[in-house]
Amino acid sequence: MTESNLVIILGLVIFGLLAWITYLQITVKSIISKNKRLFSEVKSGDVVSILNETLKELDSLNKKYADLEKKHKLTSKIANSGFYKIGLLRFNPFNDTGGDQSFSLTLLNTENDGFVVTSIHGRDGDRIYAKPISGGDSKYNLADEEKEAIILATKEKNKG
Repeated sequence: MTESNLVIILGLVIFGLLAWITYLQITVKSIISKNKRLFSEVKSGDVVSILNETLKELDSLNKKYADLEKKHKLTSKIANSGFYKIGLLRFNPFNDTGGDQSFSLTLLNTENDGFVVTSIHGRDGDRIYAKPISGGDSKYNLADEEKEAIILATKEKNKG
C-alpha cells in the first residue's frame, strides 16, 4: 500500500468520523431540546437522581390516584342509591264519588330499586300501602295504578 493510498484512506476515515460526530451532536441537541424541562433541572449533571425522584413522585401520584378511584367508586355507589326516578299518579278509586284524592308514588334509584306508596282516600279514612320494588317489579301484587306510577318513574325523561 502506498503512502498516497494511506493518506486517502485516513482522510476518508477522518471525514466519516466528523460526519458521525456531527450526527451525534444534532441528535443530542434534539434530545436536549425535547427534554428541556428535565435538563433544566440538572445542575450537578446527575440525571439518574432526577429520574429516581421523578419515579418517587410518580409512585406517590399513583397512590393518590388509587385513593381517588376508591373514593369515586364509593361516591358513585352512594349517588346511585339515591332516588332519581319519581312517578306520581293521582286517581279516584271510586267512580261514583270524590275526586282524584288517592295517589300512587314511586321512588326508584338508577337500578330501578325502591318502593311504591299508595294512599287510597275514602269516606271512612285513608289507607296507605307500601311495596318494595326491585328491578322495576315487586314480589307483591301491584294495582294498575301502582304499575302506571312505576312506568311514569321509569320513563326516559326521568332517568336521572
